[in-house]
Amino acid sequence: MGLFKNKINNYSELSTELKESNVNFDKIYDDCVEHFTTVKAGDLNKWKRKIKSTEEFRKSVKRFFTGKGLKDKEAEELTDRFIKSTEGYQILEELINDESISDIKVLSFNNIRVKRNGERESTDIKFENNDDYKKFVKMVAATNEINLSRINAKQTFTDKDSNAKFRLRFTINTEHINSNELPLIHVRKHPKKKYTKEQLIDLGVFTNEQIEYLEKKLETDNMVLFTGKGGSGKTTIMNYLIDQISHQKAGVVIQENDELFSNTHPEMIFQHIVTNNGEGKIQYTLKDLAVNGLLIDVDWIIIGEIKGGEAMYFMVAANTGHQCMASVHGNSAIEAMDKLIDYMTWESRYSKEELCSMFKHMNITIGYCKDFKLAEITNIKGYDEEKKEFKYHKVFDGTTMVALV
Repeated sequence: MGLFKNKINNYSELSTELKESNVNFDKIYDDCVEHFTTVKAGDLNKWKRKIKSTEEFRKSVKRFFTGKGLKDKEAEELTDRFIKSTEGYQILEELINDESISDIKVLSFNNIRVKRNGERESTDIKFENNDDYKKFVKMVAATNEINLSRINAKQTFTDKDSNAKFRLRFTINTEHINSNELPLIHVRKHPKKKYTKEQLIDLGVFTNEQIEYLEKKLETDNMVLFTGKGGSGKTTIMNYLIDQISHQKAGVVIQENDELFSNTHPEMIFQHIVTNNGEGKIQYTLKDLAVNGLLIDVDWIIIGEIKGGEAMYFMVAANTGHQCMASVHGNSAIEAMDKLIDYMTWESRYSKEELCSMFKHMNITIGYCKDFKLAEITNIKGYDEEKKEFKYHKVFDGTTMVALV
């Protein structure tokens, strides 16, 4: 069953009148898909976003079919099929609505894989063929007002509206950069309704002792960092902690996509990057937003994931009286700090040793996440300039407190 499961294959499902016609309905139907994912992609997007009513969109689709010379009844029937075929994310909807699945990866029309409860597995869901899959990719891009082309061969964006339970972060790599000449889609699902502390404890993300320790560190430390691989639980824990920041404190959250959010904090600003997309001249990077954050009257600067030169301004914020929270990919607290320093060198002429010295009076707490669990908590009490090393103190090894720092 493919995206266009209502596409007319051998016309077996068409009415008797349409079956007996000599018109190439498949060709006309494909032309319609192409039309509403390119020339009229705006109409499709407005309908998906409920800006344009279904009745208005139906008229646009039917007008296309009648413009191809189809009779009123023929156009009406194909319009029905087109509307049904473009609702939601089609064959992926079942996976999107499955609460045990966090990630969906489409590698080809018949190779759709998921991460369920932290474990990767295959599915028996598939598109009709690779052409059908490519049409689906076009539909996803058009629906979310994303341009895919040779100069925009990779795109990341968040759909906040289409699903009642989840925000959907899409990453699309097109056939222009994939060696198998097929697009790749990855969907990361983030619950719209945040887990409560009790739910996160029941899920084993952290223990009561671990989270109480981190909540206290929100009041005292210069920096709180989270590290681990993608899908390890960093964003989930940060989303919980953002709501625990005192409502007397103002903050700005800077991120690539709208994954971190708060429905309760009265003075938390959320910003995301703006990419060039190959046509416009305007773009705002994480670094641009981090610099801007230093100019806003806020107490907290939070970066969803540090990936480059924004690390320097993150450190500057911590050295100028702000409290800071972020995530960075790594497999330990040591790797996280090494990565942070490396990123700082991208935006600085200082040596690594000089950059490390800038942390000498800072208190930093680092949570290492693995398999959707808080696996370690490490505290750093500054930098020892004589020994040229950070003062690491492991507080939690797994769920066991090994020291109180």
